[in-house]
Amino acid sequence: MEHPIRRRHREVKLVASHEAFVYDCMWEKSYDFNSEEFRVSLLKHEAQHARDLLRHKDMPLEELEYRAKLVELIYTEKRNLLRQFLREADSSNLQNGHLSAAAKILAGFHRKTELNPGEIENISNRQVQAVAKELLAEDNIRLRDQTSSVPKQR
Repeated sequence: MEHPIRRRHREVKLVASHEAFVYDCMWEKSYDFNSEEFRVSLLKHEAQHARDLLRHKDMPLEELEYRAKLVELIYTEKRNLLRQFLREADSSNLQNGHLSAAAKILAGFHRKTELNPGEIENISNRQVQAVAKELLAEDNIRLRDQTSSVPKQR
């Protein structure tokens, strides 16, 4: 069993490297620090990545992006990110985590709303937030069940 201090140090290093990435991204693009784009599409999106990587260090890129995009949909109020994600959706390109995550979001919204893609992009922001919360909750349960079924190493 890994010593708790050593484990915590590894986790802090992971978060620190992720924070350095976020910091670099902030300076590559001039963000309005009060904008929804900054607060949601950068901070909340990247915070979800950091949280997921701390708990599931081997999480595939598609899953990381799927979960972070759902968080964006939950917190976005002024922009129609769902429309953008639907236009990006491409499940045939498994090398691009963003495109395959967008395709997974489209499939999830279709399953939850029973609407076709043209109809999905026009649902209200409140409904987008509700469906995104449901999809993230389902994925949290999937991850919890997946983690609890893995035998712990001693």
